[in-house]
Amino acid sequence: MVRIVAAKSYRVCHRADGAAQATLSWQERHGIVVELRSAQGHLGKGEASPLPGYSLDSLEEVEAGLRELWPRLETLSFEDPLKAAKELSHFAQTNSPALIFLLEQAFWEIYQQESADTLAEQLGLSDFHSEVSLSGLVNTAVEPEKDHQLALEAGVRSVKLKIGAPGQLAKELAWAEEFLSFSGIALRLDANRKLSEDWPQHLAAFHAGVEFLEEPEANLCSHSPVSLALDESLQGVEPSENYLLRLPEPYQVLVLKPMVLGGLAITAEWVRCARAVGKEVVLSHLMDGELAMKHYRELAQLTGSRLAHGLGPRLTSSGWVENQSWPC
Repeated sequence: MVRIVAAKSYRVCHRADGAAQATLSWQERHGIVVELRSAQGHLGKGEASPLPGYSLDSLEEVEAGLRELWPRLETLSFEDPLKAAKELSHFAQTNSPALIFLLEQAFWEIYQQESADTLAEQLGLSDFHSEVSLSGLVNTAVEPEKDHQLALEAGVRSVKLKIGAPGQLAKELAWAEEFLSFSGIALRLDANRKLSEDWPQHLAAFHAGVEFLEEPEANLCSHSPVSLALDESLQGVEPSENYLLRLPEPYQVLVLKPMVLGGLAITAEWVRCARAVGKEVVLSHLMDGELAMKHYRELAQLTGSRLAHGLGPRLTSSGWVENQSWPC
């Protein structure tokens, strides 16, 4: 039994140069860290940083939820860290996926110091171990040959290009075509639902070259020249094999972001459902800080995925960068 005896929280910030999608960009990210201390003296930390314009919740909602939970949190005892996080969140007057993720991290960090259980056992993913390779992120299609060389030097296995900026699709696909002319790095595309209905004809030439395309438009697509991936569409959806079986045939990949889905446990459930119906999974992030990224990478090892996870660096004008947080 783990017993919490002390708790505190504080805001963190980090630079987010190069963080963008078709119509939004972020130069700085803001999050909250909770630190818990157990009766045995062990420290557990959790981090959450909902992304404005993408996440269903906000940083202010996470903070409000924590304030409501504080009296319970400072005297909490639990045997199952992930179950305790979900149950405790019900006492907050907000439905915040990021709050559950925040609590899960802190509870798990303490629990693993006081128990012999592994994260794989806690999540029921003991049979899904895999080596983790990484995919990097490119937001602006400018110099494909240089970007390819930087990707090789960074050691990433694939690169994701954001597409769909107004009036830029031809330029973006020209970058993709030239990038694919070089060998050694796979390419995936992410439209964040910003493509027009005629996008399939523009991507017809990439049917054998692109790993997958994420969320081309808001509606599900029955026909596509490339494999498709779900990302935003999974927010607020309960994991289900039936849900995945009803998807149109092109959807072969799930891009899983634990903070927006509601934590490690629900992400693990998506992994199990995907494996059961023969679909691939990729873990990804929202330019989170290094604490959340640490938990993403730990979970990535348990997915059994053949694809590179979207947990690599971002390409900026200064080269590839990782996030580092500091107190606000």
